[in-house]
Amino acid sequence: MQDITKIPRMVSHDHKEDKEKHISYIIEAAVERHKMGNLASANLIYEEIRKFDPNNVVVLQLSGVLASQVRQFDTALNFLSKAISLNPAYAQAYNNRGNVLKALGRFKEALLDYGEAILLKPDYFEAYNNKGILLREIGHFEEAISDYNKAISLRPNSETAYNNRGNVFRELGLYEKAFLDYEKALSLNKDYPEAYNNLALALSDVGNFDEALAIYDQVLMRNEVYPEALNNRGNVLKELQRFDDALLNYTRAISVKPDYAEAFNNRGNTYKDLGQIKKALSDYYTAVRLKPYYADAHRQISTLRKYHKKDPHFFQMKRLISDRALPDEERCQLYFALAKASEDQGNYFDAFGYLKKGGDLRKSLLSYRIEDDKHYFNCIKKNAAKISKHTVKHFDTRITPILIIGMPRSGTTLAEQILSAHSAVCGGGELPFWGIYGKGIIEG
Repeated sequence: MQDITKIPRMVSHDHKEDKEKHISYIIEAAVERHKMGNLASANLIYEEIRKFDPNNVVVLQLSGVLASQVRQFDTALNFLSKAISLNPAYAQAYNNRGNVLKALGRFKEALLDYGEAILLKPDYFEAYNNKGILLREIGHFEEAISDYNKAISLRPNSETAYNNRGNVFRELGLYEKAFLDYEKALSLNKDYPEAYNNLALALSDVGNFDEALAIYDQVLMRNEVYPEALNNRGNVLKELQRFDDALLNYTRAISVKPDYAEAFNNRGNTYKDLGQIKKALSDYYTAVRLKPYYADAHRQISTLRKYHKKDPHFFQMKRLISDRALPDEERCQLYFALAKASEDQGNYFDAFGYLKKGGDLRKSLLSYRIEDDKHYFNCIKKNAAKISKHTVKHFDTRITPILIIGMPRSGTTLAEQILSAHSAVCGGGELPFWGIYGKGIIEG
């Protein structure tokens, strides 16, 4: 391929065919720069072509993609919308505009664009894959699986589609199916770090922490600067109460990716569990500076400090909650954070209002129904005798189990640390099997 070191200047041509060939040649040069990551150079060429041919839908579409890559989403939206207005059958532009709308939090519009792309091009793998990603993010898991099934039927050797479908199965707690999809993805691409990472996450979910750590070690041997693996490895070590090792992993992840808000938040959680409140707050504040809409970090901040009447953080959260594009999961956490802040300020009426809104939204997100709880209580009553009858008897009276039960972030980890400091007590860490096997045991 010829290397073009200078931006080609647009020149006039008397013949339409010559003009189209010249523009096509220049677009190819720009696309090569774009693919290589030389975005500034590609953008200059796109600008030059738009001056000469402002209605070139291919260049408008490419300009939109480039603008979205540098997070200029409004500009990207304008380019892609113009391309679509000039060519309403441009499936690729609909797909890419869907990606921009998703980034802007305009999920319903994004789904419409992905759907339009698929209508125009029924075998459009990328549109099915992107639609599935969005459906998973907004909790429409069954629809997401349907789209991934279609994507896999179109491209059976796509490790990406298997990996993404595995993520949905993991969200649904269908771990056996998730494991099969991750393993299929890895059989198609043995050097696929995201699939290794997600497989380890699923293993962590079911309490197989040692296997998860082994996979993270394998990933980091291949790529020691993979920040997501470092961060998630830190989470596993934290679950195992190896706090110093967890902190090292979060810190390594941050050193590789200094704008990694999630790693700052997770390191903050570890400092919080260790009672190092100043360090925890510092990390949480860094997380929200890097990612202003990071509701979990805002909520963590609210639990560690008192708020006064004109507190800047309180007003920051109020501004965020007014954003209509804020996802419900983030909004829910902000409601609870605002409830705590309002209570500190003595605004109990507002605090109760925020708690009510947060609780209602949480109920909706969980699809909670009191009838389900009634069903579980009836199952417990019905099966209690059978459970007791078939329970394995343990007669070793030298070991007395101590179960610490509490709500998340209520101090159970700290209580275990205090107890296990005694020479006659050994800490066992958080036991995940209640959540994994409890429902099956209860329902018999």
